[in-house]
Amino acid sequence: MSTGILSPGSMSSGPSPTLSTAELSDEHSLAPSQRCSACARAAPAAAMKRCTTCCLVVYCSPRCQRAHHALHTSVCAPQRGPAYAAAWGVRFRDAPFEHGRDLAAALTPCVSTPRTHGWLCPATALLGLPVYIAPADEAEYASAKELTSVCHYLMMDPDTGFALDSWTADVRHKEINYCAFHYNQHPLTEKTFETVVAFLKMIVENMSGLSTSDGWTGLRSYLTREAFQLFSRMYWAEQARDGEREGWEELTQALV
Repeated sequence: MSTGILSPGSMSSGPSPTLSTAELSDEHSLAPSQRCSACARAAPAAAMKRCTTCCLVVYCSPRCQRAHHALHTSVCAPQRGPAYAAAWGVRFRDAPFEHGRDLAAALTPCVSTPRTHGWLCPATALLGLPVYIAPADEAEYASAKELTSVCHYLMMDPDTGFALDSWTADVRHKEINYCAFHYNQHPLTEKTFETVVAFLKMIVENMSGLSTSDGWTGLRSYLTREAFQLFSRMYWAEQARDGEREGWEELTQALV
């Protein structure tokens, strides 16, 4: 595992695709204090500058801090408890995903210690932005899942577009409320999370079910960092043009 990302293939074996605390901090994943939160460049902790408000993100240069400001400011807040012990993500309610504003209405920042177990979302790892989800504190259960739910896109098989068998096997007992975190302990903002889900939705709706015999390449070939960067630029511009969505602007700093 040379990339520091749990490979999608490793999620297909075994009955439960869970991550342990040890797996979430494997030898190739650097702690937040050793990796720039903007450009992901690794550097000695002594060379990094930490946000003095939340004490959770670090930057290798003033330029990176300025570039990351728009993404960081929405979740930056003074933290209680031991410094550097917390990491944040996004809390969401699993429901059918139709439009970005619908998902955004159900998102709230999740500032807490990362869960000890969670499910790595395989397709997100291929984008270079590996996300894992874990049940939220308050348990609420659903009797069935929609095929177009947020979790369906996150937990889809990169080759088929269908939800992983290991995820759907116990589908009647899955929680509704989840928290999502970045696997490599970088900030995961609401806008970034929405963009990831919207991208996966677009890929599934447009490319799944097409036959390679008709000249189409496999679904996995579209799940790339380059494709996600292009989509994110277009998606943010589209949301910025929507007069009802505040806080969106032209994306100048890549999300990944």
